[in-house]
Amino acid sequence: MIEIKETIELFESNLAILSSLFDKGYAPNKGTLVPPTRVLPEGYEIRFVNNMDVSVAITFYQIAEGEDFFRVFVYGDNKKSFNLFNWLKYHEQVSDRSIFKFSQFSGNFSSQLKQLLARINLFLSDDSLEPILNGESWEEIPFDWAGMR
Repeated sequence: MIEIKETIELFESNLAILSSLFDKGYAPNKGTLVPPTRVLPEGYEIRFVNNMDVSVAITFYQIAEGEDFFRVFVYGDNKKSFNLFNWLKYHEQVSDRSIFKFSQFSGNFSSQLKQLLARINLFLSDDSLEPILNGESWEEIPFDWAGMR
């Protein structure tokens, strides 16, 4: 398994792949470690912010070879947020949570990371998500607790 320090460097050096965010005026903040929870290990998050009180947090979680994944949250003003996967599922664009897992892609870790960031970029380019990312509107997305409550 690739070391977390090397993973962070790869993640940060490939942010340009997320061109849809840069094109909308987002800029990445310095990455931060995210403490572990009951269900998630420690992660590494880079939050992209714009001047419209909207941000996009992309967090990398290292589990085990092939099980590493990204989680993407969109945050609006007044502490509103939604998980990008839940938004995509609600809009019937995806159904399988593994879309953000590295194991969905072939190649070495670096290649998988680039392919996964390109997939995230594609999802963030969705026309129906644009008004949210531009701070023009907000959409409440039901959260599937999947027995975690």
